[in-house]
Amino acid sequence: MVRQLKKLLRNKSGFGLLEIVASMLIMSFMFSGIMYLHYYNRVIAVRIHVRNEATRIAQNYLDSLSAQGIHNVQDIEDVEVQGSTRTLKSGVEAYQKYTVNVVTTDISDVTNINVESTSYEIKHVSAKRIDVEVAYEIQGTPFNIKLSSVVE
Repeated sequence: MVRQLKKLLRNKSGFGLLEIVASMLIMSFMFSGIMYLHYYNRVIAVRIHVRNEATRIAQNYLDSLSAQGIHNVQDIEDVEVQGSTRTLKSGVEAYQKYTVNVVTTDISDVTNINVESTSYEIKHVSAKRIDVEVAYEIQGTPFNIKLSSVVE
């Protein structure tokens, strides 16, 4: 029995303190890289959400202005719109501010040409182009979405 105990004490197999510290250091570097990727994916997801919200706001403005008809469409400057509110894990409600600008351009000079077999029909078209721009900021960096449509 004493011989077996001496043999176990002499046996140097297994992990030493240095190997354990080195493996923990390598694991901590790997874990910090994974955490950074998780954070970066979260930032990208928020940017995509904010961009989609800006596109939705611009499309809503464009649809409502198109429905008003050509004679009722007017320019709109610097209207602030609050996006959808979300509750963060900390319990704080957060929302994104958007600034909407609408510019209308009279393009009544355009003529519409319909080709039917061999005869040409040219008629004058009254139309306005509507340009909707939605501007927003993410972490101090300005972004904008522009949508255009023509109302006859």
